[in-house]
Amino acid sequence: MRKADHKQDKPSFESKRKAGQLQEGENQLPPIKAMFMDLKQILAGRNAKLDHLTDRMDHLKDRVDDHDICLDQVESRTSDLEVGRCAEDEHLLRMEHVLELILNKNEALEACSRRNNVCILGVPESKEMGRMEDYVENMLTALFPGELSPVLVVQRVHRSIGPKPPPGNPTRPIIAPLLNYRD
Repeated sequence: MRKADHKQDKPSFESKRKAGQLQEGENQLPPIKAMFMDLKQILAGRNAKLDHLTDRMDHLKDRVDDHDICLDQVESRTSDLEVGRCAEDEHLLRMEHVLELILNKNEALEACSRRNNVCILGVPESKEMGRMEDYVENMLTALFPGELSPVLVVQRVHRSIGPKPPPGNPTRPIIAPLLNYRD
């Protein structure tokens, strides 16, 4: 008898198992070994995937660490900017206070310089005919004879800024700064 014939005569483990003809204690090792080998291959594939995932996780962990460093730098710079901004805000408040003082002083000086100005209303446009300074000096001495000092000097007489009004509308005022004027 040949070996091949011998194998054919003997039923396989799988056929016995399917037929339910396995005897107790009969060698079940070959199928378990095959299943173990299959499990070993499956586990090897899973281990390769797990190694790949571990590598990816390490890469992601490194990136998160890099981002943490960048965030720390951003927080540090932001803190520095906030401290600098507080100093700038204090400086701005001081400058606003100084500006307010300067504006008040400027307004006081302008008020003092306006004290010598005379504003004349109701003089018809183009009535001065010539030098406006001479016209205003003559008009003031005629209006206040003997009350104004004999040394009354008028400088830079002009009408207020704006276009000449149409007939029938109020005229522009005349502004005349007086020299040698005392309160």
